[in-house]
Parts: sequence; structure tokens; C-alpha cells
Amino acid sequence: AFSNIINDPTMAVKFKLSPGECFVVDNTRVLHSRTAYSSAGTRWLQGCYVDKDGLLSTISKLS
Repeated sequence: AFSNIINDPTMAVKFKLSPGECFVVDNTRVLHSRTAYSSAGTRWLQGCYVDKDGLLSTISKLS
């Protein structure tokens, strides 16, 4: 059942980021991957981890 869901192409969302864009995902809620890319161009990837409770608290205080 789970394998059928994660391998179902209609469940995938595909997009290409443009320079200056970022992708933010909650790793506890989303299964993510990437497709192959050409090594001819440049690729820059940076990751970070954020404490969700701390982030939500900060957003609440700033609102």
C-alpha cells in the first residue's frame, strides 16, 4: 500500500528552482527526492535544520 502511494507518478510534484529561490520542507511531513541532473552546469545546495517550536514561537512574537 505505502509503496504503491510513493511510486505513483500522480502523487509527485515536480518543479525547477530558479536562481535566488529556495525550497523549505518539513521533513517530518513530506517524502522528498530529486531527479537526475546534468553535471555540465553548476549546482549549489545548502541545507539547514530548524527547531519547529522555536520557529513558530518567533513567528508568533513577530506577528
